Amino acid sequence: MLKFLSKVSIKAETVSDGVECTNKVFSQPHGYYAIILCDLHMPNKDGYQTCKDIRAWERQKQSPHLPIIALSANVLGDVYEKCVESGFNSKSCPCGWFVRRPPEANMYYHRLHDEARRLQGA
Repeated sequence: MLKFLSKVSIKAETVSDGVECTNKVFSQPHGYYAIILCDLHMPNKDGYQTCKDIRAWERQKQSPHLPIIALSANVLGDVYEKCVESGFNSKSCPCGWFVRRPPEANMYYHRLHDEARRLQGA
């Protein structure tokens, strides 16, 4: 994923699990991160719970939703419903709500790049 993001000139920070993700997000002012790409199957706290925790933090601060995009190789079953219930951005978001891993460069390159640039004001 980092290689993919570097190809589209997007600066990225990484974490090793969901706990570290929420700690990083909560330690910065709202809006510091333009997009959060969140693996659904992170250790210690999965992506679903991580997204729920970020949404609760936003409600507490009365802040608008940051774009949180789910990452997973699994696109079957009830994954979509769980993502929506957890607060991931829905299909109505210009960047979508779900990116398959590994990223399919031709399909997602322009969507992710354009959305990141739009949110960063570039």
